[in-house]
Amino acid sequence: MRVKSGVAFCTKVSRVRHPGAASGPECPPVRGGFTLIELLIVVVIIGVLASIAIPRFDEVRQRAYNSTALSDIKTTSHAIEEYFTENLKYPTQTELEDSGFTLSPGVSFRTYSVRDASNPAKTRIHMHVEHVGSLHYFHQEYPGSKPPEKRWK
Repeated sequence: MRVKSGVAFCTKVSRVRHPGAASGPECPPVRGGFTLIELLIVVVIIGVLASIAIPRFDEVRQRAYNSTALSDIKTTSHAIEEYFTENLKYPTQTELEDSGFTLSPGVSFRTYSVRDASNPAKTRIHMHVEHVGSLHYFHQEYPGSKPPEKRWK
């Protein structure tokens, strides 16, 4: 024990008093670590937080995948319209890609077909767009007034 300015400081490292040590107040016992109960409580808290966070993360990721696919459907519609304006016919998938159109990374056409190509008044494009990580794909007819339809894979 050391005294400086009237305040006692403990200088011992060990909790055991040796028989010849100077007299005076003993140092408070040094705490070695966490108890098993404290560690279990921390593990349980982390587990509860993870059980809440992981499903929410997956929902957010699915919404992001679906948003990307929906955005690409709109972009595809604009590209089809631009192609039609320049060539006066609806493009096949190859013609659309050759014109410089690309989908976002991870997004692809599940189906893309031109129906009634011989009759320009009845020609329609039927497409399904999907994101690799999504549980859904989106169906769209072009031209059409209905919004894209969400379907399960």
